[in-house]
Amino acid sequence: MHIKHKKPSELAKLAAEFIGTYMLVFTVCLNNTTKALDNPLAHALGIFAPTAIACVLMVLIYSLGAVSGAHLNPAVTVACYFQEAIEFMEGIKYIIIQCAAGVLAGLTTVLLDGSTDTSNATEQHPVGPLNASFSIGAPLVEFLYTFMLCFVVLNVCVSDATKGNKFYGVAIGFVVMAGGYGGGYVSGGYFNPAIVLGVNFMGLSWWGALYVPIYAACHLAGALVAPVALHIVRPETKLPEKHINAVTKFFYKVEAMFDSEDTAEFIGAMFLALSLSLNAIANSYDLSHGGAGNPGGSLSVGAALMCMIFAMGDISGGLYNPAVTIAYLGRFHHTGCGVGKEKLQDFATSPKEGIKYFLAQTLGALAGTGLCILIWLASGDFPIAPIGPQPVGTHVSVNGTDTVVMHTLGQAFFAETFGTFLYCFVVLCVATTFTPLKEFKAFAIGCTFIAGGYAFGPLSGGVLNPAVAIADCLVRVEAITKPLTPLSYVGGELLGGILAAVVFRFVTHSHEMDMEGEPEGYERLAVPGPAGYDKLEGGKPMTG
Repeated sequence: MHIKHKKPSELAKLAAEFIGTYMLVFTVCLNNTTKALDNPLAHALGIFAPTAIACVLMVLIYSLGAVSGAHLNPAVTVACYFQEAIEFMEGIKYIIIQCAAGVLAGLTTVLLDGSTDTSNATEQHPVGPLNASFSIGAPLVEFLYTFMLCFVVLNVCVSDATKGNKFYGVAIGFVVMAGGYGGGYVSGGYFNPAIVLGVNFMGLSWWGALYVPIYAACHLAGALVAPVALHIVRPETKLPEKHINAVTKFFYKVEAMFDSEDTAEFIGAMFLALSLSLNAIANSYDLSHGGAGNPGGSLSVGAALMCMIFAMGDISGGLYNPAVTIAYLGRFHHTGCGVGKEKLQDFATSPKEGIKYFLAQTLGALAGTGLCILIWLASGDFPIAPIGPQPVGTHVSVNGTDTVVMHTLGQAFFAETFGTFLYCFVVLCVATTFTPLKEFKAFAIGCTFIAGGYAFGPLSGGVLNPAVAIADCLVRVEAITKPLTPLSYVGGELLGGILAAVVFRFVTHSHEMDMEGEPEGYERLAVPGPAGYDKLEGGKPMTG
């Protein structure tokens, strides 16, 4: 018997948006009240606030996505409207319901846990939206990570290329984790106008009338830019000519000037460098002002990596790292295979693609580091934490003064080498084998970075990415004044990528190098390859 499924009613959709937005904003507000308490337990719980918010957003999307799409954010609704994923009037109703749910969640928090003295927020947290030093940086952070959130939503939920996936909730929810640590330290990490309204209603004050519309404008700006970036990396998502006006036609011409794979690598590397730099400087800033530092750095960068691979892994392979590019080139050398036609592939047959990936990744890292400088520029503190050996701890010298003991450059070199080896080796194992990991590929790769960051980070900072190391040292002019440090870091990271390819090819996966049939996910190239590889073009592009 065939059962016909009915579509959710309008009431069901609006109820889903209200319940989902209410629970999301309520979670944010409760975490804010906890962080404001002056006790050790509150500080410990506050560390996990971005993780808690990311998790509740993830489960709400999985729970309500089939009913309303689980936007739970006016900015997401705007981005979906401009991609024609929702009708205008339905979108207006969504936004009204979302904002009402946010306000009610803030008022509920006041009834449950009392009003928060938001006028004293800068004293509770040295960095935040009230600090005049971040009048530029805080809105910029909100814009960038709202753009990232909407961009991920469009890629994993709206694009036909990824329809049917089961990772969409993780991909969207973990954007909050990516931006909530380093970025949240500057702006509060809202990325949602409904959350801004809810937090403001927890403690009405004179400044709320100023920063709420500014933040909301930044969120909407991020939502407007996201479809433009989507059209560049996925040209097939552009709307038909009959649906567009003269302004849209102009943007389409501009979008056509960019290469989709290179742009995907640029955007991914940019957010990795931005997240790593924001977390590093937040950690050093907090320590220098008597705080406990920022322990969520590696978690944040790993989450950013996951989200970018989930969003664009099927476009360029989702590498975002020159060391991974080296590992891929070594793995595919003389195989006649690669990520796809006009993408990264066998260096012997297409040397230009490898160079283009290197350039896109390095330029993306420079852009991310430059944005971090702009965010912190008005604070008066030097904007970028240095690349180099990390402190062991303090030591009391003979004359009674405390000195900071540092790890050596040699220790940092080995940490970066083996940390990058672990990262690249896992990427090759889960993404380039005969039967690659599918739904959990990005999750596995992101978690590997988290593991490497916390394991090797105390020695070297856990950069594990030559593009980020190059960008950081260039902006600090250390590439000229202290060339041994960047050379050691970049050299160690590239060496880690080479070792990963060697171990993969000749030790653990030598059986994969001469296979009969077609490896799942590879694109066959019209070039000579090893025995067993079909030399005709076709096949499904690998989504590494």
